[in-house]
Amino acid sequence: MIGLSLTYTIMIKGLCKEGLFEEALALLSESEDNGCLPNIVTFETVIRALFEKDENDMAEKLLWEMIARGLLNGLKKHWHSCQKWKTMIKQRNFVVKRYLEAYCKEKMTS
Repeated sequence: MIGLSLTYTIMIKGLCKEGLFEEALALLSESEDNGCLPNIVTFETVIRALFEKDENDMAEKLLWEMIARGLLNGLKKHWHSCQKWKTMIKQRNFVVKRYLEAYCKEKMTS
């Protein structure tokens, strides 16, 4: 499944790069329907592209979905990843930024 997950992520990234967010989200859904659950890299790809194109509401919705799925556990012991996420979110959503700061701090001390 890792190869398939990578393939979906690459295709989703290409769609995002072209600004085809609806198509990217449809492909994300299709991957799940085919038993290929998106990982933190897949989510980050879409969320980053959405934030870069000022599609903030859609990006934040997807970020909350990622959090709800427990995918932030992939950040354990990876302080640079926490920093990257906090930088990506910047001041767009104070609540999400504070959540990530608390999460990353907790994981670095546990």
